[in-house]
Amino acid sequence: MSEESKAVQETAKAVQEVAKASVELWQIVEQVGEFIGQIIGPPARELSGLVTDQIAFRRRLNVLNMQQRFEEVLAARGVERFQSLPLSIGYPLIEAASVEDDPVISDMFANLLASFVDGDRGRYISKQFIEGLRNITPYEAALLKAIALAPEESKLNGVLYTYKLPEGYMDAPTPGDDFREEPGLDLQMALSSLQRSGCIEGSLTWAGGTVLRSVRLTAFGVALSDACGIKPTQPVSASEGLSKIGRPTTFDAR
Repeated sequence: MSEESKAVQETAKAVQEVAKASVELWQIVEQVGEFIGQIIGPPARELSGLVTDQIAFRRRLNVLNMQQRFEEVLAARGVERFQSLPLSIGYPLIEAASVEDDPVISDMFANLLASFVDGDRGRYISKQFIEGLRNITPYEAALLKAIALAPEESKLNGVLYTYKLPEGYMDAPTPGDDFREEPGLDLQMALSSLQRSGCIEGSLTWAGGTVLRSVRLTAFGVALSDACGIKPTQPVSASEGLSKIGRPTTFDAR
């Protein structure tokens, strides 16, 4: 057998091995694609079958939906001076928004992006707002909005009871009241998440801990809400609030 024939045979074998590997890879991709489809839902299964295409399609659709809302927000705000964002801000914001399917949180991303690019806004906007919004769930977003927009009659110096949130409000705390109803487990978990993100703070106990029967927005929570299109009232400082109301947010640690 000539050297040329051997070379042809080796090339043919190599092509066969590549083809075999490609088929096996395709089968793996299809299998993973089916799994992703089960997790994400029918829209993913209806696409080409490639995992990257499935996810890329959904992400592009999410960005397009946010873009439409973003342009509406810019028009509503009358933004006249548009400032481009550095990659360190623009990329993580768009990336986070691209994997967000919830319309409420997507709307918050659109408002946050509008706040970042508004050259005349004149208020500090932290990069941590992006992480705060990236990690929020729809239930937590509803809670944050409910707390931020709580009517004055439900608050005493920014403090409100959480028991009926986010569907409703209780009367404002009063000095010396002994309300001790704990929020449900799901509500406690969501409030704890908002507390960890720095959006709210719980009430002090005599033992020095905190409880989530009543909460208030922090300065971070106010600024994040405002940047995301929610217009809360400004909270008083913790020390100011406690001095004014005789520590109504302090409870026995029972």
